[in-house]
Amino acid sequence: MSIELAQRLSEKFDKEDFKCDMSIHVDIGDDGLTSKMIPEILGWVKSCGFDCNVKPYSYAASSIANKYSK
Repeated sequence: MSIELAQRLSEKFDKEDFKCDMSIHVDIGDDGLTSKMIPEILGWVKSCGFDCNVKPYSYAASSIANKYSK
């Protein structure tokens, strides 16, 4: 969903000639089971043309995940 939304926003921004850097925050990090998925998810997001942030720099994704899981 994050990649799809980022693509839609990018298209809209391009039409409006609005320049900005966009990055996608994912709730994965070096601790736990998600650490094994970091290379694949980073590659996926970057191949779609976006920067990718993981924990501890993915504060947006971590905040939302904590809201729904705790």
